[in-house]
Amino acid sequence: MASVTARGLAALALGMGLAGCGGDAASPADPGSPTVASVVVSPEATSVETGKTTRLTARVEDASGAPIQNPVITWLSSDPAKATVDGSGLVSGVAVGSVTVTATVEGKRGAASVTVNPPASGVVLTSISPSPLLEGQPATLTGSGFGLVPSNNKVTIDGYTAPVTASSATSIQILVPFTGCKPARTVDVQVRLLATPSNVILQPIHPAGVLTMSVGEQLMGRDPAGFCIQLPASPAAEAYLIGVQSTSELLTTLTPAVVASAVDPAAAPAAPLISASLQAPPSGPTPAISRLESSRLRQRTAEARLRAIDTRFLSGPGASLRAAGPTASGVSIPAGLQIGDQVPVRVPAIQGQCSTYTAITAVVRRITARSIWLEDLANPSGGFTAAHLQSLNNFFDASAYDTDVDYFGAPNDLDRNGRIAFVVTREVNRQSAAYDSLFNLAAFVRPVNNIATSACPSSNEGEIIYLHTPDPSGRVGYPTETADEDADLLLLLMAHEFVHVIQFGHAMPGNPAGTVVQPNWLIEAQATLAEEVVGHRVSGRAVGQNYGFSVAYNEPMTTPVDWYRAFGGLSYYFGRNTPTSRVPGAPEQCTWLGLEYEGNNGPCLGNDLIAYDVGWSFLRWLSDRYGPSLSLGEKAVHRALVDSRVKGFAAVSAAIGVPIDVLLAQWAAALYVDDRYPGMPAGLTFPSWNMFDIDQGKYATSRLTPRERGFGTFTDQVSVRAGSTAYFRVSGAGHGGTAIRVRDSSGGDLPAWMRVWIVRLQ
Repeated sequence: MASVTARGLAALALGMGLAGCGGDAASPADPGSPTVASVVVSPEATSVETGKTTRLTARVEDASGAPIQNPVITWLSSDPAKATVDGSGLVSGVAVGSVTVTATVEGKRGAASVTVNPPASGVVLTSISPSPLLEGQPATLTGSGFGLVPSNNKVTIDGYTAPVTASSATSIQILVPFTGCKPARTVDVQVRLLATPSNVILQPIHPAGVLTMSVGEQLMGRDPAGFCIQLPASPAAEAYLIGVQSTSELLTTLTPAVVASAVDPAAAPAAPLISASLQAPPSGPTPAISRLESSRLRQRTAEARLRAIDTRFLSGPGASLRAAGPTASGVSIPAGLQIGDQVPVRVPAIQGQCSTYTAITAVVRRITARSIWLEDLANPSGGFTAAHLQSLNNFFDASAYDTDVDYFGAPNDLDRNGRIAFVVTREVNRQSAAYDSLFNLAAFVRPVNNIATSACPSSNEGEIIYLHTPDPSGRVGYPTETADEDADLLLLLMAHEFVHVIQFGHAMPGNPAGTVVQPNWLIEAQATLAEEVVGHRVSGRAVGQNYGFSVAYNEPMTTPVDWYRAFGGLSYYFGRNTPTSRVPGAPEQCTWLGLEYEGNNGPCLGNDLIAYDVGWSFLRWLSDRYGPSLSLGEKAVHRALVDSRVKGFAAVSAAIGVPIDVLLAQWAAALYVDDRYPGMPAGLTFPSWNMFDIDQGKYATSRLTPRERGFGTFTDQVSVRAGSTAYFRVSGAGHGGTAIRVRDSSGGDLPAWMRVWIVRLQ
């Protein structure tokens, strides 16, 4: 991708085109009023110096030669670039040359010849080449009376001083100055020899870096020079998508920017093109949230808070504890257990997970080659039956395990039992309710279990996923769904939570040196991607199939599990507040790079969902875009992320081998462009999902909606949070040269983490 280096020029209001009139257009003459027979302009020939004025008069006579009183006269100059005339006949000299000035009354004309002479000072500017001038390039001024010493000549173009490189009495060599982010237009050029000015010549000028883009092309600016977009004049209908994007990873970063356009003053503004397909009315409301989906959303909110607590643990004392490898004496669930055996298991507290825990006694209910299922003996009655546990066990062993391992790598095996342990315990219900009334965890993984018990007494030194027990009446905590409904919910959560077992295992003791725990947005985005790919396996679907709204939202319902509800978080990111209202400032003021309890205080609803789901969309786009070119396909991307020795954006860039700003720009554009504009290049599409079809199936308030602007003058103030983008769609049927500039709120350069990109849509 090329870096945009456009610079432009400021618009200048000039007296061009038709001169002003002396009054309103004449009305049809009264039947008794005299008829105009002739118009005589005086004097018939005259002269005027550039920069000065002279007056012409017109005698209007009837057929008898008598003057007609108070006629309405229209004055016109044949070349306003040399001389203009106002409605009273006052002629102003502009540039050396000759013009004809006419006076018209009721279709009768009179004319005078006007010669524009250079000023009496003797400094005369007669011509300039090339035409048009090009910013930053050399030009030659021809005339007379110039200074032989270059520094004695001052040349101004549109008020900006042009460097003089050489001069003689009749020629001056200059470099055309950069005049700011302004479009192609006509400007005034003047020479001043010391204190003596020349006449002024009007000259067309073109800015540097004018973009000539093909449909589907994307360009990006990385520095202040690239934050000026110069679009050439065009008689055709055109549309562009422009993004003002932050590549910062700091959640508190909120960068103000001003997006302003300037157009050629001589060109008529073009209104934006709004087609029915782009602004279709809601084709159907976003489906209502089911009870099962509501439980999943509560799980996400609670888990997001747990992840923030885990981050504080791992970045505090836990960072040094990670070096404490496990010992056989600390293992709670060893190899060799039999069905019916009872073992002590520690359930780490939500806070203080290293030293605070609840000891339970769990009985082994099922053992397979890949999993071991244990149940807290203190669980209330009415929980999972043997059939429920067998169904859950079959799903994990046959679908979730292989899929997650293929994508994210093999789990660790600290306890040497060769299995993932699932512990169904009322302590998940109880601890969650005791911590927060809205903290409805159904399943979780804690990193402390990867640390030696000698360093953290709460550790079990093994791979454990804790599950709540069905308790619809809320006897030991929050009310859950029924056992049947819970079993359906846990299918999704097992696919999700097993990824966390893999992630923490690869980044904790006994694994590749230097592997780091990734930020929570990336941890949860990968686990959400696991929901998608496991859902594909269960339902017989596959990546790359361009599924639309009905599959994404399970409408009509084909499975009790909504595997693809990550699109819900995208709706909140795009601005959904209610079915009829949007959140101001979305999506640019909302970030997906962190959780609410980590400081994500953007204005969008569901900031935790946004971190999961928008992060998922980024990883899905990466997988679609770069997976096919890798030996292991998209799975190689995610394995590289799990085993990365750098964090966040650096890990993503290292896994793909492409700068993060390029990746973010393509993904952000693809969110809007995909399937909305057919035939776009691969980098601007989601081969796995039809984003436009999904978009049109939702409420209008749930859709990504750029600011619609025409090829005219506009100014918008935006604020962009970390990782997010302010979108503009600029379009029109024919337009003049247009410059679009992005600066900070005081007119200065944007900070180094900001980017501006543009895609030609049509």
